[in-house]
Formats: sequence, structure tokens, C-alpha cells
Amino acid sequence: MILRVDGRTFCGAVVDLRDADVDATSDGAAIAAAIRGEESCCGVHCPPASPVHARAGYVRPGMGLSTRTALAAAGRSRGLDTPSDDELAAVRSELATLDGDETECPSAPTTAPDADRERLRERVAELRGRVQALESTDRDASDARSKLRDAARRLSELETERVAAVETRERSRALRDRRERRLKLQDRAANLERDARAQLVADLREEFAAAVGSLQAVSAGGATANDRDDPFDVDPVTAALAILRIAAVRAPVVLTVDRFEHPAAAARWLAAPVVRL
Repeated sequence: MILRVDGRTFCGAVVDLRDADVDATSDGAAIAAAIRGEESCCGVHCPPASPVHARAGYVRPGMGLSTRTALAAAGRSRGLDTPSDDELAAVRSELATLDGDETECPSAPTTAPDADRERLRERVAELRGRVQALESTDRDASDARSKLRDAARRLSELETERVAAVETRERSRALRDRRERRLKLQDRAANLERDARAQLVADLREEFAAAVGSLQAVSAGGATANDRDDPFDVDPVTAALAILRIAAVRAPVVLTVDRFEHPAAAARWLAAPVVRL
């Protein structure tokens, strides 16, 4: 890696900044952000970070960690799959076609009752007949024609309103159906993601327990023995380091904890580049 911090440049697979004039907290967070490809005051040239880095790539005292979620991400970094993956991919693909349409369902406009439109049709027919009768006998039909035009115009307006109302109701129904389908798919995706995560955690449980045990054996301090049956009953720092050991990690890991004799030992144990603050 090539790391630039406060105008200085550091190179190598292991960068020890403990004797440099840097702040372990603020600079550690900035370096971790740069490694993840986020905006940062630091600069780093290194292989791309994996999703594991977003959860466990910055190991520090007092950190929080969703251990099972991070362990599942470690499994994904190694290309592990689960029986839920095919359906999950299909659900996500369909969701992608439904995203981006949050239009509110429009309210259908108020329209005249069908009986009113029917009476107006009869009135138009009646006036049309009267005009024809008057014209056939060469009588003045101007008044009847005026009334016919008014009635025909009003009937056209009512028909236009009716068609618009029908289209609005159909559009509202389609939007509701689309929204209900999206919610159903989102629920299904969440369930499948939980199933996949649980499967990955189950597949990696023994490997995770072995990594925790290995860390306790090599730790320079801070990792306490875990004699319980649950390997997940460990502190977040221990869990994060064990997950990083399991994951396929190419981008640097930022450490501000004393769990190894020296940074090079940490890099060997993690099989990853290390920035030590």
C-alpha cells in the first residue's frame, strides 16, 4: 500500500504509525475511510476493500460489531453461497424494476351519476330530432340548434370526465398493486437475507471458533479465554480480528489495539496488510 497522512507518505504491507505524530482516533477513522474508498483527508493506494471492511476493517477499543452479519460478509468475500441465493437474486432483480416509482395514488375526480348522463343523451337525441323536423319543414331551427349545441357540449364534458375518472381509478389500482408487490418482495428479500446470513454463520461457526482460539493463543494481551460453548460470546475486538482472519482480505486493516507482539505479527496472522496506530 501507499499511505499519505498529514503530508507524509508511507509504503509497504505493514505501516506502523505509533511513533508518528498522528492521532489514533481521528486519523485512524480517516485512514479506514480512505481504504473503503470514501472521502477522507488521508490518501491510500491499495487493493479495493471488501464489504467486511465496512464492518470490521477498523479495529479499535470500544468498537461495536454485529458479529454474525460481519461473519456472513466474510463468507461472501470468499465466494460462499447458500440455498437462498438464487431466489434472493430473482427477488432483488424484480425489486429493481419496481423501485423509483413513489407516486401517490391520485384521487378519482367526482363525476355525474350514470342516470344524469343517460338523461342528457336522451335530451340530445330529442333536440337532434326536433332540429331535423324543423329543418325538413323549412321552419326556424336556430333556437333548437343552440340548445342542441349546449346539450351536446355538456354531454361531451360528462363523457370526458367519466373516461378520465375510469383512467384515474385504473392508474390508482395499478399503483396500489405495484406498491403492495414491492412491499411483499421487500419482506421476502429480508427473510431470504436472514436465511442466507444464518446459513453462512452456521457454515463458518467452527472456523470462527478456531480463529478465536488461535487469537487467544497468540494475543499479546486483551483477549480473554472463552470457555463457553458459544464462540460468539467474545468481545467485539476479538470477534472482528477472528472475522478478518476468516475473510478474503486484500485491502489494509487499521488496528489501534494491542493484541499482537508487533504489527508484522498482526499482518501474518490476518494474512492482510496492516496499518497500526
